[in-house]
Amino acid sequence: MAMMDTVDVFLAYARADELLRNALEKHLSMLMRQGLITSWHNQQILPGQEWEPETILHLSTADIILLLLSPDFLASDYSYGVELKHAMERHQRGEATVIPVILRPVDWKHHSLGKLRALPSDERPVTSWPNQDEGFLSVAEGIREVVKKMRETAVLSLTNKEAKDLQTIGQDGSSIRPIQQALKPNDQQGASPGKYHIQIDEGKGTVIGDRAQVTQTFSEK
Repeated sequence: MAMMDTVDVFLAYARADELLRNALEKHLSMLMRQGLITSWHNQQILPGQEWEPETILHLSTADIILLLLSPDFLASDYSYGVELKHAMERHQRGEATVIPVILRPVDWKHHSLGKLRALPSDERPVTSWPNQDEGFLSVAEGIREVVKKMRETAVLSLTNKEAKDLQTIGQDGSSIRPIQQALKPNDQQGASPGKYHIQIDEGKGTVIGDRAQVTQTFSEK
């Protein structure tokens, strides 16, 4: 996910839970309208497309993978053996965030995904809520929090290209380094725009470049 881009959400579900998936998407519609997320599931595969390569493509590039858990999901060889396995591998590599969404009561805690925090709140299955809309609302609110955190992290992170654009210049003008080498995780945020003087090893330097990004990282001295 590039800085401030829309977050791509993949929905993995069993065909028997299609109505519940539809209901969840309705509750995610505000996030979509606000341009915060896009969602994809295999019912969006067009006629003439091969369903498995298309599914793996989206599963391999999603920022968030929602595993819509139910007895049918865990009983499905494809959902369990392919989608779940691939999702957990990407999660463990830090490439995507996997969120279990408990649609119906099911024994899921004895899998490695049982270590993950699930939605809705209190990990109560959506169908066990007196009002299912409230259960789906809890899911949507949880996803909004994750998306907000991902976007905030993206804003504060420099991509490789941005690191090349922002450079530190020594007092004598002879020392030029990528700004990544000068970043300090505990620097105060929220400084006003302008030039920022920072300590680099034993010498001082001046940060120049994209001021909007610099103000997210450095405090004015």
